Amino acid sequence: MKYWDINSMISNHPSDWDISNFVSCYPNDMLDDGEKEDEMQEEIEKLQNEQDEKEWDALCVITDNYGLQPTRGMSVYEKLGMFLIICAHGAGNRLIQEIFQYSGETIHRHFHSVLKSISELARDIIRPHLNYNDGVGDHKPYNRRYLPFFKDCIGALDSTHVKARLSQGQEIPYIGRKGYPTQNILVVVDFNMCFTFAWAGWEGATHDSRIFGEALRRSELNFPHSLGNKYYLVDAGNIVERTFGVWKARWSILRDMHYYDIDIQRDIVIATMTIHNYIRKKCKVDDAFRAAEDERYIPSVEHDVDTSLGANNVNVENMENQSDNIWMATRDVIADDIWQYAERLH
Repeated sequence: MKYWDINSMISNHPSDWDISNFVSCYPNDMLDDGEKEDEMQEEIEKLQNEQDEKEWDALCVITDNYGLQPTRGMSVYEKLGMFLIICAHGAGNRLIQEIFQYSGETIHRHFHSVLKSISELARDIIRPHLNYNDGVGDHKPYNRRYLPFFKDCIGALDSTHVKARLSQGQEIPYIGRKGYPTQNILVVVDFNMCFTFAWAGWEGATHDSRIFGEALRRSELNFPHSLGNKYYLVDAGNIVERTFGVWKARWSILRDMHYYDIDIQRDIVIATMTIHNYIRKKCKVDDAFRAAEDERYIPSVEHDVDTSLGANNVNVENMENQSDNIWMATRDVIADDIWQYAERLH
């Protein structure tokens, strides 16, 4: 099977497929089924009217290289459309039956086929730049005022929780401080609000430090280790809040997960992160990301960041071999430099 460099493909075609038409962030959770159906049908018709030859090129990334194929009587557009409406708007199987006029079994089967191919796409799109430790591209702060102080920072590391649906006998390990079942998710983000690492599916009651330690030890996860003096910010509210804010507001299913096997729920989380990255890299204009670029941005959905990894700046390659005092001192030096800079401006 041929595999493409998805990041290069996206940058070469910056305005082809406006997938954000399907997953726009508007508060439709309060609509009844009839109103939801009308809203969704309008979006489908709008997207279909705007399809052109270039959009096929973008869809071929999934179709030709990640296993998603049209079947007799159902196009790739319909398969993706059903998947996106379920995840973005929280639509149930019955509503999708009404919109697309397919049986519940057919919808179920193709939802999982799309999920499988997007999970394959995730391997190529949720990852850092090849030379991320050199501070290339999105692995350095965009704000030039702070760049001198954070010149060795290559991103931010944090965790968040997403609601989980489990049977009564299985839910206890997933109930954390919120009092309801969640899955705990460890992520790394760059300064472009893209996920560069994600590990979902942990029980909500699991301590963040345990998940982080496992991520460091398990080489098969390909955690993007920092090298030398490079480090990740931990509990870095600004960039993390913006990334989580856009991601969680776009996908209703994250706020009200459907009854799937927990492994499927984990894959849904990763799939939404994958399309989040795809929209950020591919779509020329997206209202949600544009709003998050404003310094006054306040997330409309609680991101529920729950990090307890220690010092605010962590070198994840050498964390276990160096004293926390070293990194606390580094943090204090950076804070002192920023304070002196601010004093000179007055």
